[in-house]
Parts: sequence; C-alpha cells; structure tokens
Amino acid sequence: MEVKEDYDLRNSARDNNVMLIVTESDNKEEREKLCKKLELTPDERLMNGKGTNTVFAYLEITDGKEDYEGVWQEGNRNFVKNSLGLKSYPSFVYLKSGMDGFSKYSDHITPYTGSTDSLDMSNVEKFIEKKVGFRLGNDVYNIVFFDTLASRFVSYGDATGIDLFKQRLLQGLVRVSTLFSFKEPFRTIGNLYNRAFTMSFDHGIDYAEKQIAKLQKRLENNKNTITADKSHEFQQKIAILKSFSEPKELTAEVRETRNVLYTMCIKSYY
Repeated sequence: MEVKEDYDLRNSARDNNVMLIVTESDNKEEREKLCKKLELTPDERLMNGKGTNTVFAYLEITDGKEDYEGVWQEGNRNFVKNSLGLKSYPSFVYLKSGMDGFSKYSDHITPYTGSTDSLDMSNVEKFIEKKVGFRLGNDVYNIVFFDTLASRFVSYGDATGIDLFKQRLLQGLVRVSTLFSFKEPFRTIGNLYNRAFTMSFDHGIDYAEKQIAKLQKRLENNKNTITADKSHEFQQKIAILKSFSEPKELTAEVRETRNVLYTMCIKSYY
C-alpha cells in the first residue's frame, strides 16, 4: 500500500506493524523487487508466519510545490528527514504497531542500517524476515557440494573405463549423502540431483543442457497461465540442471568431504 504523509503512516501503524520502503519518486527498482518477492511468497508461509499483521508499504518522497489552484503543498521530504530520520534512499524501516496521534516515531521505528545496493538485496530480506517472521519469495535451492560434484561428473564426458568408474563414484556420493534427507525442501532437492545423475548416464552427458532448454521454453510459453508454485518447480529443476552445464571449481572444504565419501563408497563397492 502507499502512504504519503504522517497521518497515513500513523493510521497504518495503529493496529499493524508496518514494513516501509522510502524511495525517491523516480527510483522504484527496489520497491518493485520487494513487491515481486512478496507476490511470489507461498500463501502458507504468509498465513503461518508471526508477521501476519504486518503491512508492507511504500512512501515516495515529494517536494513542496503549488497545486493547480496555486496553493502551496508542503510535500513530505521534511517529514521523512525530521520525523523518520532518513537521509539516504532507498531506505527500509520497520514500525511497531500501537501508534496514535501522540506517539513518537523514535519509540516505534527500527531502521535498516545495512547496504541497499540494488545488486544485492539479500541482507534487506534478512532484516525483513527477522522483523516480520517469514521469508519473502519462493526459494530456489542449490547445494554447493552437489553442484561441484556435478561439475566434476560432467568434466569426464561420455566416459568409459576408469573415468566411468569415477562418475559412478560421484553418483554414489550424492546417493549416500541424500539417504537420510527426509525434511523438505531438501528431500525433493536430493531426489532431483539423483535423477539428474541417473538421466545423464541413461541419455548422455549433454542431457542437462538439452533439458534446461526444454524447461525454459515451456516456462516462457506458459508464463501467462502457469501458477506460481508450478513456475517455482520449473525454476528449481533448471537451477539444479545448470550445475551439470555450468562448471564450478571445487573448494578445499568440498574436496576434503569428497575424498572422505570417496573412501566410503570404494569400501562399500568392494
């Protein structure tokens, strides 16, 4: 919702907590990102979160000017600066409910003090989650360890001999690592990684790349009719398949874990 001035904000924060983004009128990028994230947040997460009484709101800064009848309208820049204490934009603030006409903003407001770099909103989202009680967005997960094993798997190509044996060991590492993944979303993610390895054996090492193209085409063709949950399902599959087509370097930590699991698999193999 939009708030324009002191009265609007006090009224919103009377019975609800308010997560407010303040921007210049010509800079809507961060607000649009936030709205998109909120739109894609699963309903059950919103309903079950602690922040079901939180209003998401925005305020665009306006300067004083004459209206069409020649009457001077003050604008809200001074209110933003003096009452809310904000001096740079975009700014994010959280207002605790319980305000009335006599309340001090300083008693209700918690400003976000980190970076608002438009390339990385992750810390803003952590701030929001901490305050409202639920994560924004419909998350797409990757497991770095599995991604790096997938990259190594693909590096052997359509292998034979010792390289084929190494590929089988990599597949075994993922299988062993997901045996006890019973909680969601990790159970589903583990199943998707295991399926990608199996299908790559059955249909060739370029299976993932071909499948990504098919999924992206289907997603594009149905973007106006597909549900948010189905869109997320496509995006999750694409994210995992990309680990087979976009190589990642193994870190020292991943390499050490891989070696331990290699040993476990070799012992069980023999």
